[in-house]
Amino acid sequence: MNIELTIWTEHAIQVGNRGIIFDLFFPELNLAIEVDGGSHRSKQLDDTARDLAALQVYGIVTLRVRNSDIFYHRKQVLANLYRELRARGQQLGIAIRSLPL
Repeated sequence: MNIELTIWTEHAIQVGNRGIIFDLFFPELNLAIEVDGGSHRSKQLDDTARDLAALQVYGIVTLRVRNSDIFYHRKQVLANLYRELRARGQQLGIAIRSLPL
């Protein structure tokens, strides 16, 4: 199946009594992208719990990218993102031919 991917920014979901906001969300793939800056170093356990809750409640897979990698290794980050989008698409029977960025 070929579809055009949608990207939502700052997409919010409710898990229990807590809201979760994703930096980027691809609804067709049920895939979230989180960009982690310096403030996330001390919140890794919280982030892991949040990612697990999103997966268990909504089936949303979360990919995390370090902010510094976007600045210093942009091509590699985009290549990894494309590879992950394609892999997730294959799991769901969706052909991903290019990045919708």
